[in-house]
Amino acid sequence: MPQTCKIIYVDDDLDDRFLFKEAIRESVSQADVHTLATGTELLQILRSDEQLPTAIFLDVNMPVMNGFECLTRIRENHLFDGIKIYMISTSSSNSYFHTAKQEGANGYYTKPTSYNSLKVLISNCIEELL
Repeated sequence: MPQTCKIIYVDDDLDDRFLFKEAIRESVSQADVHTLATGTELLQILRSDEQLPTAIFLDVNMPVMNGFECLTRIRENHLFDGIKIYMISTSSSNSYFHTAKQEGANGYYTKPTSYNSLKVLISNCIEELL
Protein backbone atom coordinates (compact mmCIF):
# COMPACT_ATOMS: atom_id res chain seq x y z
CA MET A 1 0.00 0.00 0.00
CA PRO A 2 1.13 3.58 -0.57
CA GLN A 3 2.94 5.56 2.12
CA THR A 4 0.23 8.21 1.96
CA CYS A 5 -3.39 7.27 1.45
CA LYS A 6 -5.58 9.45 -0.71
CA ILE A 7 -9.00 9.49 0.93
CA ILE A 8 -12.18 11.00 -0.49
CA TYR A 9 -15.22 11.59 1.71
CA VAL A 10 -18.51 12.31 -0.06
CA ASP A 11 -21.41 13.76 1.93
CA ASP A 12 -23.93 16.47 1.13
CA ASP A 13 -23.77 17.74 4.75
CA LEU A 14 -21.13 20.46 5.16
CA ASP A 15 -20.77 19.87 8.92
CA ASP A 16 -20.21 16.14 8.42
CA ARG A 17 -17.52 16.85 5.81
CA PHE A 18 -15.77 19.26 8.19
CA LEU A 19 -15.87 16.79 11.10
CA PHE A 20 -14.62 13.93 8.93
CA LYS A 21 -11.72 15.97 7.63
CA GLU A 22 -10.71 17.05 11.15
CA ALA A 23 -11.07 13.53 12.54
CA ILE A 24 -8.94 12.00 9.81
CA ARG A 25 -6.24 14.65 10.26
CA GLU A 26 -6.12 13.89 13.98
CA SER A 27 -6.16 10.11 13.67
CA VAL A 28 -4.24 9.27 10.47
CA SER A 29 -1.03 11.16 9.75
CA GLN A 30 -0.44 9.48 6.37
CA ALA A 31 -3.68 10.62 4.74
CA ASP A 32 -4.36 13.16 2.05
CA VAL A 33 -8.08 13.82 2.47
CA HIS A 34 -10.49 15.47 0.06
CA THR A 35 -14.18 16.09 0.60
CA LEU A 36 -16.94 16.34 -1.98
CA ALA A 37 -20.65 17.15 -1.72
CA THR A 38 -22.11 14.85 -4.39
CA GLY A 39 -21.67 11.50 -6.05
CA THR A 40 -21.65 13.27 -9.41
CA GLU A 41 -18.56 15.24 -8.34
CA LEU A 42 -16.91 12.01 -7.23
CA LEU A 43 -17.49 10.30 -10.56
CA GLN A 44 -16.06 13.32 -12.41
CA ILE A 45 -12.96 13.28 -10.19
CA LEU A 46 -12.45 9.54 -10.67
CA ARG A 47 -12.63 9.89 -14.45
CA SER A 48 -10.28 12.87 -14.62
CA ASP A 49 -7.77 12.46 -11.77
CA GLU A 50 -4.51 10.67 -12.50
CA GLN A 51 -4.06 9.48 -8.92
CA LEU A 52 -6.99 7.33 -7.85
CA PRO A 53 -7.95 7.39 -4.18
CA THR A 54 -6.95 4.57 -1.89
CA ALA A 55 -10.36 4.72 -0.22
CA ILE A 56 -13.71 6.45 -0.53
CA PHE A 57 -16.09 7.04 2.36
CA LEU A 58 -19.50 7.50 0.81
CA ASP A 59 -22.66 8.78 2.49
CA VAL A 60 -25.78 6.83 1.55
CA ASN A 61 -28.44 9.55 1.75
CA MET A 62 -27.60 12.25 -0.77
CA PRO A 63 -29.81 14.10 -3.26
CA VAL A 64 -29.67 13.53 -7.04
CA MET A 65 -27.46 10.41 -6.83
CA ASN A 66 -27.53 8.48 -3.57
CA GLY A 67 -24.53 6.58 -2.26
CA PHE A 68 -25.72 3.20 -3.51
CA GLU A 69 -26.21 4.54 -7.06
CA CYS A 70 -22.73 6.04 -6.92
CA LEU A 71 -21.25 2.79 -5.57
CA THR A 72 -22.86 0.82 -8.39
CA ARG A 73 -21.46 3.21 -11.02
CA ILE A 74 -17.96 2.97 -9.54
CA ARG A 75 -18.02 -0.82 -9.32
CA GLU A 76 -19.13 -1.07 -12.97
CA ASN A 77 -15.72 0.29 -14.02
CA HIS A 78 -12.93 -2.22 -13.45
CA LEU A 79 -10.33 0.58 -13.44
CA PHE A 80 -11.62 1.36 -9.94
CA ASP A 81 -11.51 -2.20 -8.56
CA GLY A 82 -8.57 -1.40 -6.26
CA ILE A 83 -10.39 1.40 -4.43
CA LYS A 84 -11.80 0.51 -1.01
CA ILE A 85 -15.30 1.94 -0.57
CA TYR A 86 -16.89 2.34 2.84
CA MET A 87 -20.56 3.30 3.03
CA ILE A 88 -21.67 5.51 5.92
CA SER A 89 -25.24 6.32 6.90
CA THR A 90 -27.37 7.42 9.81
CA SER A 91 -29.44 4.30 9.11
CA SER A 92 -28.56 0.99 10.74
CA SER A 93 -30.95 -0.88 8.42
CA ASN A 94 -30.02 -4.49 7.63
CA SER A 95 -31.23 -3.96 4.07
CA TYR A 96 -28.75 -1.09 3.65
CA PHE A 97 -25.95 -3.32 4.94
CA HIS A 98 -26.88 -6.10 2.50
CA THR A 99 -27.25 -3.69 -0.43
CA ALA A 100 -23.81 -2.22 0.30
CA LYS A 101 -22.23 -5.67 0.42
CA GLN A 102 -24.06 -6.84 -2.71
CA GLU A 103 -22.98 -3.75 -4.68
CA GLY A 104 -19.32 -4.18 -3.75
CA ALA A 105 -18.71 -1.96 -0.72
CA ASN A 106 -15.85 -2.96 1.54
CA GLY A 107 -17.82 -1.97 4.62
CA TYR A 108 -21.03 -0.36 5.83
CA TYR A 109 -21.06 1.73 9.00
CA THR A 110 -23.65 3.71 10.91
CA LYS A 111 -22.46 7.29 11.38
CA PRO A 112 -20.91 7.59 14.83
CA THR A 113 -22.70 9.80 17.33
CA SER A 114 -19.49 11.16 18.87
CA TYR A 115 -16.35 12.71 17.46
CA ASN A 116 -14.12 10.17 19.23
CA SER A 117 -16.15 7.30 17.78
CA LEU A 118 -15.71 8.82 14.32
CA LYS A 119 -11.94 8.94 14.83
CA VAL A 120 -11.92 5.27 15.89
CA LEU A 121 -13.99 4.25 12.86
CA ILE A 122 -11.68 6.12 10.49
CA SER A 123 -8.56 4.70 12.14
CA ASN A 124 -9.86 1.13 11.90
CA CYS A 125 -10.70 1.49 8.21
CA ILE A 126 -7.41 3.18 7.32
CA GLU A 127 -5.28 0.68 9.29
CA GLU A 128 -6.22 -2.05 6.84
CA LEU A 129 -4.99 0.13 3.96
CA LEU A 130 -1.50 0.82 5.32
